[in-house]
Parts: sequence; C-alpha cells; structure tokens
Amino acid sequence: MTVIDAKSHNFSHLFLSGTFSVPWHQRKYDWKRENVEELLDDLTAALRSDKNCYFLGAIVLVERQERQWEINDGQQRMVTFCLICARLCRLFQSNNDEQCESQALKLLFDLSQTAVVSLDEAEHYQPRIKPPRDDKNRFNLMLRGKNIGTNGKLTDAWKAIDRTISALDAATARSLFDFEPEEYQQLSELKHQQERSLAWLGRQAILDYIEKHSPSSPQPIAKAPRQESRL
Repeated sequence: MTVIDAKSHNFSHLFLSGTFSVPWHQRKYDWKRENVEELLDDLTAALRSDKNCYFLGAIVLVERQERQWEINDGQQRMVTFCLICARLCRLFQSNNDEQCESQALKLLFDLSQTAVVSLDEAEHYQPRIKPPRDDKNRFNLMLRGKNIGTNGKLTDAWKAIDRTISALDAATARSLFDFEPEEYQQLSELKHQQERSLAWLGRQAILDYIEKHSPSSPQPIAKAPRQESRL
C-alpha cells in the first residue's frame, strides 16, 4: 500500500531534509524565461505587500532511502529556487554578509549546519539536487559561483534571475531570502541538543551494560591445582 503524507513546508526546510534527484525518465529543465520572470514578479510583489509567505505549488517526492528523495513533480520550481538562492549567495558574498552566504550554501549543498563554509570553497561541496544529466554540469557551475555558458534554458533562467537580484539592495535581498537568522539559530540549537542527547544515550547504554554484566563484588580467581612431576 502506498502511503501519501502531505505537509506544508517552506523551501528552506524542504531542502534541509536531505538530497534530491530527478528520475532519468523526466525531461530536463524546461522553463522558459517568461516562466522565471513571472515567478520573480510574484515573489517581489509578495515582498512589497509584506506577505509572510508565497505559495510556490505542490512538490511530489518519493523517499528512496533515508534523507534521499526522488522528485516526481516540481523539478522546474526546485531547480529555479536553487538558481535564485545561488544568485543571492553571490550577492551576500559581495556584500560581505557571511551569515546569509553561509545559510544559502547550506541550502544549496549537503553540508553540516555547524560547518564553516564559503562560496570560494563551493567546488568541494556536494549539491543537494542532482538534475538530469544534460543539465548537471551547467547547474553545478551556477551553484558554485562559476561562469556559465551562453545558450540553453538554464542560462536564460539565470540571466532573468541575475537582472532581478542584481537590482536589490542588501536589506531587500535579506528579506527575499526566506531563511531568517532567528529560525536558523533555533534549528542549529535543536541539532546540538539532539547530538548531546544521542551522546548521553550512547554513554548511558555502555554504563548500563557494564552494570548488568559485571559482578557486584570482585570474585577470587580460581587457580589450577599444582601437579608434581614424577621422574
């Protein structure tokens, strides 16, 4: 029996839930520049009207292994979100906003939430999304802050995103970036608490085992009787 679990998440929490791959049978990135511009217009309009959130549509995922998801529906939006986040990451770096730069990288790449990271080191990081083979190299270059080609729909999407993001001031860019510092700190603290709990449980399990299997008081060691040799 197939179990469907529907939940509402913001994209930040969704991405932090693991890594994502696009099945081989799905088409590659296919959004036109008009689709990307429409999304950007909707996001900026929501930002100007002080909305707390903007509905980006349903995403259908299948969990193949723990923290490894297959994207059955929503590839175009997830990839576009990554490109927006990657362009914001470049802007945060140029503004010397290390906190938001780090947060953006931890959404784009499968990194520990406590790691010290930098866009300059992104070549060594593993992207959270694995797009179709034809898009993989160009997509990874965009995420890592590298130069991109001149043709293709990913490039067209990037150019549309670049025009919008490059026109933002630092405060507006932070507002568009939906992963708030307070929320990030709470998540990091929760992770530390979980790690401490697991460490305590591991130590307690060892102590319980020793107490269960060790005698309450030392027992004398029996010695073998001495045998005299007969010559």
